[in-house]
Amino acid sequence: MLQFVPTPIGNLRDITLRSLDALRGASLVLCEDTRQAKRLYMLLVQKEILQDCSLEGRDFYSFHSHTKEEKLQNLIPLLKEKDCIYLSDAGMPSISDPGSEIVRFCLKNEIEIDFLPGSNAALLAFGLSGFGDKEFLFYGFLPHKRTQRLKELEDILEFPYPTILYEAPTRLLQLLEEIRYFDKSIELFLVKELTKMYQKTYRGSVEEIEERVQDSSIKGEWCVVIKPKKRESMKIGIEEIIALNLPPKISSKILAKIYNKSTKEIYDEMVSKHKISQ
Repeated sequence: MLQFVPTPIGNLRDITLRSLDALRGASLVLCEDTRQAKRLYMLLVQKEILQDCSLEGRDFYSFHSHTKEEKLQNLIPLLKEKDCIYLSDAGMPSISDPGSEIVRFCLKNEIEIDFLPGSNAALLAFGLSGFGDKEFLFYGFLPHKRTQRLKELEDILEFPYPTILYEAPTRLLQLLEEIRYFDKSIELFLVKELTKMYQKTYRGSVEEIEERVQDSSIKGEWCVVIKPKKRESMKIGIEEIIALNLPPKISSKILAKIYNKSTKEIYDEMVSKHKISQ
């Protein structure tokens, strides 16, 4: 069985008891970077968060987006028979990391999997933003190539719900400049270094945030939450549809879609109230 174990995104004390049990019991550890995985083990032991545990007797295998599937094929017997885990570098596995490819591999090869709950930067940022309590879109990292990046960002700014991006410090100012290019009134929420000592938040229009960020350190990983634009609710009425002089059956089908009613109900209303000819 392979358990996907979320890791703290900053504060080591955010690790769960179930995750500690999985770390302690694993004989095979898949991870993005073996150095990061071993460092996590050692830090947890040093802080006495993870007790009665050492690196001895555990095999560590790195896995990233360029890893060949043959490497996993060789591990199938172990994945089916041993207590195995996959560790993300930080946060929830499969979210902007190669864990999703391992999930698909396990499903295809009938390897039992489980996911443990834990830290997630996107959800923390969404909750802190105050931009909503229900629908949102997690978009992750934008492409590096400018043309594709601008195209996707333009679409994002038209979404009717809050959108969450991840951004590296080296491209944060570029991102703010690109958002301002499309709409300088867009309201944003930014947070860097979530759960860490230097966690800091920024809230306001893109112009206001851009000015504040320019004067501060931009080191660290960033979450950016984009507040959707306010849009006036518009519904075309029966009179407007009738004025188009469309055939009655077509008009009633259009209005039924708009008002979520049956075509017959709309058609009967058009005949009785608006005296259209049948």
